Amino acid sequence: PKNAGRPDPNGRIYAAVKEAVAFFRTNFEENNTARDYVRSRGITEATVKNFSLGWAQGEWRALFDHLSKKGFRTDEIIRAGLAKQKMDDKGVTGSHPYDVFRERVMFPIFDASGRAVAFSGRILGKGDEHTPKYVNSPETPIFKKSEILYGFDRAKQSIRQYNFSILGEGQIDLVMTHQAGFTNTVASMGTAITPFHMERLKRISGNIVIALDADDAGVASALKTAKIAITSGMDVKVAVLPEGKDPADVVQEDKEKWKESVRTAKHVIDFLLERILAHEKDSRKAKQRVTRELLPYVALIENGIDQAHFITRIASALGIDDAIVAEEVRKIPQGDIELPRQKEEPAKANSPRYDRLTRILYGILLWKEREEKPDIDPEILRADLTRILTMSPDTLYPLEERDAIAFEAEVAYQESAHIDRHIKEMLTFLEEHALKEELTRAM
Repeated sequence: PKNAGRPDPNGRIYAAVKEAVAFFRTNFEENNTARDYVRSRGITEATVKNFSLGWAQGEWRALFDHLSKKGFRTDEIIRAGLAKQKMDDKGVTGSHPYDVFRERVMFPIFDASGRAVAFSGRILGKGDEHTPKYVNSPETPIFKKSEILYGFDRAKQSIRQYNFSILGEGQIDLVMTHQAGFTNTVASMGTAITPFHMERLKRISGNIVIALDADDAGVASALKTAKIAITSGMDVKVAVLPEGKDPADVVQEDKEKWKESVRTAKHVIDFLLERILAHEKDSRKAKQRVTRELLPYVALIENGIDQAHFITRIASALGIDDAIVAEEVRKIPQGDIELPRQKEEPAKANSPRYDRLTRILYGILLWKEREEKPDIDPEILRADLTRILTMSPDTLYPLEERDAIAFEAEVAYQESAHIDRHIKEMLTFLEEHALKEELTRAM
């Protein structure tokens, strides 16, 4: 094959990010302000080295100039998400590239294989309303925010060992919990949790503990995450922290308090029931809130025995018959529950041919998107796949598998004179299959 033995098309991007990790590490060792701040947060020197924490200087082009001297081209540095350029209304660049990260403590982000793919930079202190606490790398060919959890590369073995994961927010929270021995912790990097994230965790363990701040914003965020986790078939508990405290604060003040909050974590249904009853003393209003706020979560539980357990638990707490609660759960329209797309993922229970054709089409898409002058329009193929699958095909395959998928497609179809005909035939099969599945569900 013409691409046999050729270098990874993203190899230079990986190399640029790796060099940036080393550059930021050197800066950190030479900057007392950054070292003092990290030390004030309770992070030890061993943890700094273990997570390769660094420091981005305040200069506008320190990293860009360093990488340029190392032989990286401007387009490679920009594609790696390490620098950017201003453009005018016509899309013409009008300035010298400048660094994305400046004057921040740098947390390298690694993929599941342990390769550095991006960064999250944190300001010193709390900042203000005009300065975000964290700045993350933009999406790049090697970094998809919807797919990567911070710390997953380090946590996956412990998640398997302890048979549950802990989900928090923020890089400092994660490094502090790992430092305290809770190495099965991952973090969302301040972005929304996706079904893909949950699927990745579920492959290792179906049990998850969500660490949340006890204020209303923390609870709301945790419940959104819990909905995705329950829909993915996971057993979801919440560890409640003191209001205004995040995991890093609790660990730094008293590691045993953090340990106790994880040990006593409650199932999200029990947590939400107790919260409603504690805040609503009027019996009638409490029942209304339970119906409106809690029962949709019960309706998401696919396991009948588990669902019956919580129906009995809720009925007992409200002093009503189980059958009444069960009937209310049954009446909840599925459309009102706002199921995440992962719930409808067509590849979960499809024929081997369906899965194989989906993979082939996705491989062709990746292959053609990388060509300068493709003989088909990859944007149209991506749109067709997304429409038929009812989701982006990117959510079906881990980032680290995509090069292999593209390679398989190129080897199979590089000599084909009628690739457009093959694509049309495969799309037709997928669409017919999807229509049959829809008909089956409707009947």
